[in-house]
Amino acid sequence: MQQANPDLRKSPRKEVLAPAVIHMEKDGKVYRSQAIVRNISMEGMLVALYDYDEDLKELDLENVTAKIRFRCSDADTEYVASCLTNRAEKLTYSIQISAVITKMSPEHLQAMQRYCS
Repeated sequence: MQQANPDLRKSPRKEVLAPAVIHMEKDGKVYRSQAIVRNISMEGMLVALYDYDEDLKELDLENVTAKIRFRCSDADTEYVASCLTNRAEKLTYSIQISAVITKMSPEHLQAMQRYCS
């Protein structure tokens, strides 16, 4: 039986199901989609898009700038993060996007640090 690979990230991801809205800009056009943040760490997150513009299925979504607004169920804060996508997987009913957080307000960073610990 093969063993699972250990998580080698600087800070491990925390599993969440947080409603989100993602704004991505590609080729001069802004795409807005409803999404779910599936896991998160201080460095990045995995976001699943379920209600999205069909044009996104045809675009290369790697290295795209994005702004993500999300709210974790056990926190009152709405977080806003600027991100850079680094991987996108297009599935039948969703698009899974892995993103690196590039900018977040100091207040949100502190709240995220408490939430992720």
